[in-house]
Amino acid sequence: MLLHYFYILLFAAAAIAGCANVEPLPDEHPSVFLSLTDAEKILGETAHLSDSSLVTEKGVRQYKLTYTANATDTGSGKTGNIYFMAEVYEDAASAHKTYASIFKSNEDHEGVVVLDNLGDEAYFHSDSNPQNFMFIMVRKGAKMIRMKVNKVTAKTSQNSLNEIITALTSKL
Repeated sequence: MLLHYFYILLFAAAAIAGCANVEPLPDEHPSVFLSLTDAEKILGETAHLSDSSLVTEKGVRQYKLTYTANATDTGSGKTGNIYFMAEVYEDAASAHKTYASIFKSNEDHEGVVVLDNLGDEAYFHSDSNPQNFMFIMVRKGAKMIRMKVNKVTAKTSQNSLNEIITALTSKL
């Protein structure tokens, strides 16, 4: 009878594991991940980790983090968020294909700047000044980082974003 319950439990665990493709991030993140301290430097204010996950889909591991400012900016009425994703592809060609597809869909938009000094391929995209968002994507070999700051507030630091993405890229 005890063996019967063991098999039922084992079957249920296997079924649950087979249906779920999203895993929580481990307590110890590899050095490529964006820290809370870094997020607060970019946002220019205190923040918290509001979401994190590890997804493996079509052979690509995606580490996703979202940081949200703890308060709404009084001047703009906006609350800053950072959406961060680090991806590990099976090979550099697959990573390049994804990068090229995303870049191609954005290259004609105002505010797109190719960054020649970062990784193998990189670009920055923002609306004017930036008023609402800043996006940066870097590919180095089979790894890629995407980061979007959305909503930009008066406290958001583009200089910190540049410094931190450069440091993260060096660790890829």
